[in-house]
Amino acid sequence: MHVHIATAGQAVEPVIKAFNAIPGIDKVYILHSKVYGESALELESFFGKAMVPVVLRPINGFDFQNIVDNIYSIYQAEHGKGVEFSINITGGTNLMAAAACSCAFFVGAKIYYVLRDPEKTAAEQLVQIPTPRTPNLEKIKGKTAAILGFILEKSQRGEDVRSSDIGKAFDVDKQNSSYHLGVLEGEGLIERVTDPNDRRVKLVRLTSQGRLVASWLSE
Repeated sequence: MHVHIATAGQAVEPVIKAFNAIPGIDKVYILHSKVYGESALELESFFGKAMVPVVLRPINGFDFQNIVDNIYSIYQAEHGKGVEFSINITGGTNLMAAAACSCAFFVGAKIYYVLRDPEKTAAEQLVQIPTPRTPNLEKIKGKTAAILGFILEKSQRGEDVRSSDIGKAFDVDKQNSSYHLGVLEGEGLIERVTDPNDRRVKLVRLTSQGRLVASWLSE
């Protein structure tokens, strides 16, 4: 199952070109500002003729949180085993593209942009934007997510975090603490390094991705 999300503006060509160039799309969501409702209806007609299910999502193209909420709600409704996501960020406002890129990291979607070069084929105009490794957010829940938030709070105050601090803060034994830290480390969100002041102690630090995910989850 391949779910494709496209940000749409006045021109419908970038959305259609991406669809024609990306193989195996099974369902399409069109995010559009109300001012471009006619373009959205034109796209709805195109995908109807292509026999591909399409859902129109009116959004506020200048409200970052509104855009993020809509994309994440699509992810929540569609994600599951074997489901693949992609996002075409070509159309709409710059803020729509920025919000879509941010969401793509968290939902594990491939990001595409369509160039405007009539001398190239649709496939040649389609550019995939590289994204960093995506953590599995299904694993970052409950106490694991709370521990990640705790590490963020401590690091924001400039305080070191030790494994023992996790145990005390969450009233868990060493084995339980190690399990949650192992999940976070396995997803690339933390690293455990030797304390330069006491080599017997391991400090827990957020990676750049860990800081991003922790900040996003805390909101």
